[in-house]
Amino acid sequence: MYAASAWEQAARKKCVKVQLDRIQRLFLQKKNCKAYRTVSLHSGLVLTGLLPLNLRIEEAGVLYKIKRGLHPLPELDAEPEGRSDALEVPHPADEPLLTFTTYDSDLNIERQTDVTNIFTDGSKSDDGVGAAVVIYRSRTDEKSVKIKLASYCSVFQAEMVALHRAFELAEKEKSPTINVCSDARSALEDITSGRSLNSLTSQIRRKINKMRELKTINLFWIKAHAGHEGNERADLLAKEAAQNNKKKPDYDLCPISTIKRLIRTETVQRWEEDYQNGETASTTKIFLPTAAAAFRIMKRVGLDGETTQVLMGHGGLAAYLHRFKRKDSPVCACGDEDETVPHLLIRCPIHALERHKLENRLDIDLTESNLKIIMMDDGMRPPLLQFCKQILKIANKRNK
Repeated sequence: MYAASAWEQAARKKCVKVQLDRIQRLFLQKKNCKAYRTVSLHSGLVLTGLLPLNLRIEEAGVLYKIKRGLHPLPELDAEPEGRSDALEVPHPADEPLLTFTTYDSDLNIERQTDVTNIFTDGSKSDDGVGAAVVIYRSRTDEKSVKIKLASYCSVFQAEMVALHRAFELAEKEKSPTINVCSDARSALEDITSGRSLNSLTSQIRRKINKMRELKTINLFWIKAHAGHEGNERADLLAKEAAQNNKKKPDYDLCPISTIKRLIRTETVQRWEEDYQNGETASTTKIFLPTAAAAFRIMKRVGLDGETTQVLMGHGGLAAYLHRFKRKDSPVCACGDEDETVPHLLIRCPIHALERHKLENRLDIDLTESNLKIIMMDDGMRPPLLQFCKQILKIANKRNK
């Protein structure tokens, strides 16, 4: 995928897609899903939770164009949050070192004279996204600011917007010492690292460096919900700002994380169509009818050779071995029909006793339509897979 944004248009061509599928199928069968060489691409992808390479390449191209304003945001009428130009950021050797201190109640920063204490917080919930800044002088609630963000903004953005507003207010303060306290450790680390190109981070660093010429600036990380008055007040105001649906957002730039999630949603929908319309992976679709469901389920299922054989139908079964002239007949030992995974698990009379025990344990009939229901249930899935492996071992031993 190197420089995929430059050639992602080529990935849409059928001939290129075929080559990419061939490459991906090779490492799927050898490295990822422990499958036979005959594994279909669709089965291998859903079992390993991977997306087709051509769709991943198109994702990279779309994200590149969105960042540069050459492509509209999917489903959103908003502008992406930009990044600072690396050439505009001062060299690390020319920037003063920034650090933050873990807040300790023994410091007694509230009791210090001629000191302004500023507390910030951000909040994101189903009600919305908000941020708040609270300024204290000598334990007096001097000023508070509530900031509304667009609903698609992230909690990290809320924390950064709050800190940005805090330093804007700090510039107007006459106190010689400014203490800025936040419970967002990730935001403070981003500011003090000196390596981030986040636009808000760059603006905050410039403000701090400018104020340091006249004032003492201290950054503190304070533990959230620990009963500290300033932090609790900022948290309450941030939640109130998030719930204010009538106010127009003060900050509405879309974070890259949201953009990636929207692009991935479109990609999964396209992959879902390919998976449903594909002529392969018939056995896999019995257990995992949708690609989206497969991604969620397979994260909880450890893949091994036996599980892969069951979910793909490729293994030591008479019907499979007969395809490659390794067995004279595809018919099961029961003599009723071809020996396939659905037949062994659901209809074969040889395994009726084990099947009956499993049905009583799960309190559900073992049918093709119910297999996907059982796979979706975290409680019923392990007994089903254990039963499948048990039946598969018997079949493999019989067909040696």
